[in-house]
Amino acid sequence: YKPGKVSEKFKKQIHKTIEKQSPQQYAFLKDRMVFPKYFPAFSSFYIDAKVKMLYLFTWKIEKNIIECFVYDMDGKFQNRIDLPIEMQGSLRPYPMTIYDWKLYQLIDNDETEEWEMHITDIKH
Repeated sequence: YKPGKVSEKFKKQIHKTIEKQSPQQYAFLKDRMVFPKYFPAFSSFYIDAKVKMLYLFTWKIEKNIIECFVYDMDGKFQNRIDLPIEMQGSLRPYPMTIYDWKLYQLIDNDETEEWEMHITDIKH
């Protein structure tokens, strides 16, 4: 798997996120931030203990769709899939887990000020 380049768009998103969350720190950090040329190959992984599958999430996220590679527990490649996820910011998705071919994600609804459980079936 060839890691993707860190784009200027992504760098701007990071700057915006830090500026919004902590304006005082951003004033200090904005000229000191250094970004790598490429993303690491994978951003995170999840294990579906029921069906014994490993899900490797990449840094390829477009319009709340993340690229994912699925492997069995022996490391044999099974499938490449796109999964819908909601992000809290530029780097962090809302809390989630995978179990029994389903993606579970808790999402904070700003309009209702309530947490919502979103459940997505994973095609296999």
